[in-house]
Amino acid sequence: MNAAFTLIFFSLGTLASAAPLGGSDLHRSFSKSATLTRKVQRDVQELLTKYKEVRFGAPSFEDNTLFLGSLPSGQMTYTRWLDMQDTERLRLDCKDLQAFWIHVDSRHLQELSKPLVPTLVRLMETISLDLRDLISQLRTQIRTLNTTVPDPSDVSYSLLAPSTESDWISNLKGYIIFRDLETYLNKVIRDFLLLKTKY
Repeated sequence: MNAAFTLIFFSLGTLASAAPLGGSDLHRSFSKSATLTRKVQRDVQELLTKYKEVRFGAPSFEDNTLFLGSLPSGQMTYTRWLDMQDTERLRLDCKDLQAFWIHVDSRHLQELSKPLVPTLVRLMETISLDLRDLISQLRTQIRTLNTTVPDPSDVSYSLLAPSTESDWISNLKGYIIFRDLETYLNKVIRDFLLLKTKY
């Protein structure tokens, strides 16, 4: 499955999301989403350790000076986080996770073009599918709160263009994607736990 087809499939799938939830179902929905987010984070942690071992020869590899401008930032002050409206936090999570999903799916496709490392491929595919499910849940929750769902086309797909970068740079980009996704998921978990207490 090429990148373009995958993106089209994802867009059509999210547009055909389930009917909005009733108010009494929101608590269960947020609880379910929190559980799924925790699972994704555990899988990302496992992937990151294996990825660093395979690509850098060191599971303990760390470099917090590296950043990708195409990735959402998980940095937010506590005051700003508390002041956010429920729909605002859900829309932001939905849009940002779509951006991360595109990066993860692109990385998964690139991994398939390299000498096969089954563990990396399996984990990337699992994370990609779970992110899609989580985004679908977010879209349903946003609709239930009578707010417009973020347009997937707002997220740039330019990173899927063929690249001539070196293997080292490509590996560093993969590391940054998984590192930042793991961090961002902490915010998403906090959001769902807060929302559970309100509905």
